Amino acid sequence: MTAIQGRDYARIYMKDLDHGRAPVALSPEEQEAVERAMAH
Repeated sequence: MTAIQGRDYARIYMKDLDHGRAPVALSPEEQEAVERAMAH
């Protein structure tokens, strides 16, 4: 889940994962978060 916040809005995006793999490209930050979560 990624959240983007501005002064007058907030958007939340979700991407499906299957065993830590996404069918769409992840941003470097998203990929790092997935790797950290899968390590625990």
